[in-house]
Amino acid sequence: MNLRKEQIQRYRKYLRNIKHLTPKKLVNILRGEWKLRTNSPVMDGIYPYLLFVDLSNACNLKCPLCPTGQGNLIPRENLMSLENYKKVVGPLQDYLYQVFLYNNTEPFLNKDVYEIINFNGASNIGSVVSSNLSLRIDSRRLVESGLEYLIVSGDGVTQEIYEQYRVNGKVQLVIDNVKKIVQEKKAMKS
Repeated sequence: MNLRKEQIQRYRKYLRNIKHLTPKKLVNILRGEWKLRTNSPVMDGIYPYLLFVDLSNACNLKCPLCPTGQGNLIPRENLMSLENYKKVVGPLQDYLYQVFLYNNTEPFLNKDVYEIINFNGASNIGSVVSSNLSLRIDSRRLVESGLEYLIVSGDGVTQEIYEQYRVNGKVQLVIDNVKKIVQEKKAMKS
């Protein structure tokens, strides 16, 4: 049986960051990957080990290719509280390897984002955030939260180019946020 390229990439990722890999999580991942590999219909005892959770349904930008930016999602701002997040993730925490705290929205619009990342860390779950960083963030709290991966969604380094896709975004704010995060990481030796 040939391993697909994306499977190999996932395996490498798990092996590179074994910090969250407990025996229970490893067995669950192997069972899940075996199910994917064999197309087995059996789901008993297999729990999600990767989870995407949108912390809001809003964004501060109006990107032309994004369903949120185009207003194709429900036009109201809902933010997931830490309490509700715990209700979703808590029962799965023994099996979750990593949680992606984004989809088509801006996670830093949620004031509980730092506490949610802290909860993940305390639960031995990795956190990944993708952000446009085109809003004011608390770089100290972000670094202290224990976030493992930050994906910065940017489409240019000049305002003229950047705003073609990141409508209403400010490229200098993104650059300043990245600089502040790097400074905090260095100061905290994180």
